[in-house]
Amino acid sequence: MGIVGAVIITKWAYNLLTDSGDILLDIAANRSTANEIVSCLPEDGVTVVTDLYFWKLSSKRLNSQYQKARYTLRVRS
Repeated sequence: MGIVGAVIITKWAYNLLTDSGDILLDIAANRSTANEIVSCLPEDGVTVVTDLYFWKLSSKRLNSQYQKARYTLRVRS
């Protein structure tokens, strides 16, 4: 009976570490996630995303923060 309990606890601990390891180590998501976040931002043709930070809050939720810069074209006459 003790061996069965040890196997159950070992499996539970392994699943806990694999599910929470990315969050605890702040491992970033892949490039396609960054592209998806940028595509959701409003576009006006002049504003450009200069910095994008995103991190996992849980296994299914992300939080993001971005900074935009506005570029203007000046024509000298």
